[in-house]
Amino acid sequence: MHALKLHTLTLAEQLADLAVEALIDEADLSPKPALVDRRGNGAHQDLHLGLMHASALSLWPAFKEMAEAAIAWVRLACRCAKPSDGSAAKASRRCSPPLRA
Repeated sequence: MHALKLHTLTLAEQLADLAVEALIDEADLSPKPALVDRRGNGAHQDLHLGLMHASALSLWPAFKEMAEAAIAWVRLACRCAKPSDGSAAKASRRCSPPLRA
């Protein structure tokens, strides 16, 4: 029998998951008088909790792309950083912890 290989999430995917989870948690927070929460639509006729959840989930690809861009920028900045005394260890410390995209 072959073991099921589960996909290991990249850092960008983990960050996107956390961002979506935060949006959903905020939407679920109750009570929020006159705002959409678990108790109802508040003053909103055109908005409900399910729509807010769907909206948060729809943003996942954009959050992932933003995280990937930030990770790439940090990697580029770390490569360009040169220690004043030529010490590779100092440059390595400035770029720690290592990022995994």
